[in-house]
Amino acid sequence: MRFWVLLFCLILGLSATAQFSSIYQIDTLLSEQVNAQYAAINQTGTKLLFTASIDSQLYFYDFNTAVIQQFTNENRAVEASSWSPEDEKIVFVTHPEGQLKQQYFADESSLLIPERVVKASAPQFNHKGNLLLFIGQRQSQQHSHIYTYDFKYDNLNQLTRNVVAENPRWSPSDKLISFNTKDGLVKKIVLLNWYGAVDKEIKNDSLNLIDANWGDSDYKMIYVGYNERRHYLIRSRLNGNGISVLMESDFALSNPIWIPNSEKVLVTCTNYAGERMILVLNLDEQTTFEDVLFKILNE
Repeated sequence: MRFWVLLFCLILGLSATAQFSSIYQIDTLLSEQVNAQYAAINQTGTKLLFTASIDSQLYFYDFNTAVIQQFTNENRAVEASSWSPEDEKIVFVTHPEGQLKQQYFADESSLLIPERVVKASAPQFNHKGNLLLFIGQRQSQQHSHIYTYDFKYDNLNQLTRNVVAENPRWSPSDKLISFNTKDGLVKKIVLLNWYGAVDKEIKNDSLNLIDANWGDSDYKMIYVGYNERRHYLIRSRLNGNGISVLMESDFALSNPIWIPNSEKVLVTCTNYAGERMILVLNLDEQTTFEDVLFKILNE
């Protein structure tokens, strides 16, 4: 087990040339020394799961104690993961096989659906805990699709066809699923009903839109837009209106996450060397100047 205290995690460092622009306060939660990816928060907003580059295993950061603790000890690299709603177990994906595994705290991991040959990624529990959403690809398929797995009835259901889907997410009501896919030369966000019918599309002719995530209601969304020059963290209503840019960055932004019961957003920022840090954007705290450049020194 490895334990890292907050002092190590909060080293303010990306690069002396890193530039962020926002009217909101930006802080560093996990620095590029941790190099965290595939972050996922529990539904109470007290713990953050992520994969650390040091050994490609799962760790969780406790917001109350400011300590990081190792969770998995697999003989394969671990990628994306998801908390069950009651925080009793975690589902994760191993690399490169794409196996879905589940693990309870203080227990060994086990295969989730061993009889199905599906290479999986990006798992996420719905808020009731009875369905698992993930990207999957069978051996007979040319590209991946969105699937749901029903724990009670042991049922695997394919929701998308003839489209390459990425980053699926449940809405708070579990009635909608967001994902991004390519539309010509740019990427767009598609909203599905829980049974797979297209409900809405959100797209922009000049920006790629990816990694949509939800706030505390089905009408509160956040996602990333980018072009060749900049990345933008964007908030909007469900219909794509009411758009506001929360943050701009020279470096790549991804995987925005609302911290439950708060006006804080986590976002992963990747520098030109491929090193990742997780930033906290506090929407309750605005900075003095409308266009502030945050220069973060690498210690």
